[in-house]
Amino acid sequence: MEVSAKAKWGTAALALAIAFVAGFWPQYQEVRTLREELRTTQGNLAALSAQARVSRLREEAGVVYLEATRKNYGLARERLAELFRLADETVQSPPDDATKQAAGNLLSQRESITAGLSTGDAAVVTLLEGIVKQIYETRPVK
Repeated sequence: MEVSAKAKWGTAALALAIAFVAGFWPQYQEVRTLREELRTTQGNLAALSAQARVSRLREEAGVVYLEATRKNYGLARERLAELFRLADETVQSPPDDATKQAAGNLLSQRESITAGLSTGDAAVVTLLEGIVKQIYETRPVK
């Protein structure tokens, strides 16, 4: 019994399709796995970036507060510029409402803090204490 040419071509096409799927499927699964790992890694990176921003804000706020309590108002004013730069960066960063709120509160008090440090007003320490407390209580979204 002779197999027709049409049947041979059909069998060859079926064999080719099976070979393609057999070769394609493992790569497809690997790509899916790698994409999921990438999404997870990007999420972790965003969380770590938020934590780093909060840490930098805490550090600078603490130094400004420390210098103000020591009555080193000039040094406190110098570090305050970096604190405001970090707060601006935080407000414009990806969503993290608690951190943005703390940074926004700091920025809203920019004039009074700067004026207090410029004039050497000891009352600015109380204002800075509230800001430092708010920043330290901020927990970035994980």
